[in-house]
Amino acid sequence: MKVGDILCTQTYALRHADGAIVGIFWFSVPDGMTMEEAFNTQRHHGPFRSDAEAKKSQRITLLGEQCQVVEGGTWDPAWDRPQ
Repeated sequence: MKVGDILCTQTYALRHADGAIVGIFWFSVPDGMTMEEAFNTQRHHGPFRSDAEAKKSQRITLLGEQCQVVEGGTWDPAWDRPQ
């Protein structure tokens, strides 16, 4: 992993029938894998009580405690195409 590498993760909430959140979970989506493939094959981390706890777990699990993460926004698949 080096500066500028892109990590893709997906976060989701598991809810009771009444809408109450049971927990927040996340999994990583490796390069070349669809979201569905990753959902079915990657380890799901959680449950967490909040999005902040889930994001902290992502940072520590994927990068280690000493890394600083700068959010880059949403990936635009048309980035390198003429606009």
